[in-house]
Amino acid sequence: LGSSTAPERVGKVRVAVVGDTGSGKTSWVHLIRANGSHGGSRGAGAASVRVQERTMGCKPEVMMMVFDEVGMMGGANPSRPYFVEMWDVGGHHEWKNLRAAFYADLDGVVLVHDLTRRRTLGRLARWAREIAASASFASRTLAGSETDARDAMA
Repeated sequence: LGSSTAPERVGKVRVAVVGDTGSGKTSWVHLIRANGSHGGSRGAGAASVRVQERTMGCKPEVMMMVFDEVGMMGGANPSRPYFVEMWDVGGHHEWKNLRAAFYADLDGVVLVHDLTRRRTLGRLARWAREIAASASFASRTLAGSETDARDAMA
């Protein structure tokens, strides 16, 4: 191992990706994995996505990504590699009683909704409450999926 990937230099980040079933969570994780593995931040449309099967319970994806860290005074520190765990949590109601187990030790949450189905956006507050009841974390992000379908409908 080189000095930049020595075990003490590699961080770990665990992120849950949640939203209604069929909202595009798995596709979003696949896009991040495909685009993020290059160490840069390319647009989400840079990789193609195929139709995904319904997630049963939870499907973790682990990838190595390199980020520039920001110091206490706002200055950039040297880049640091991180193992990023993206926990793609099944959105179907049959998994509700199991989901709390997936929310332990989170560093963040991505709330995903389908731009072509307005009700998925309205349900994100319910998802946020469900997670808040089981986990504490610092970061939340909102992601809208199906932008290609929305643009085609316009």
